[in-house]
Amino acid sequence: MNLKIINNDAFLDEDTHTVSVQFDRVTFTMMVEEFLDFYSTISEIKDFFDSSPEYLVGQEEDVESGSVYYI
Repeated sequence: MNLKIINNDAFLDEDTHTVSVQFDRVTFTMMVEEFLDFYSTISEIKDFFDSSPEYLVGQEEDVESGSVYYI
């Protein structure tokens, strides 16, 4: 296998052209083209939540200034 580490949670197998991503104890592997389609879909979902004021994913408050940041 010819593996290239992408980050702490993902690697690319250059021989099979697959990307593996690990979340906690689950790892999923897909072809690079499939991964890019998957990423596009996830990105659209994220954009939907970011632009929908009725969905609050999380917030932080700066104790010193009292400012609230939505995350």
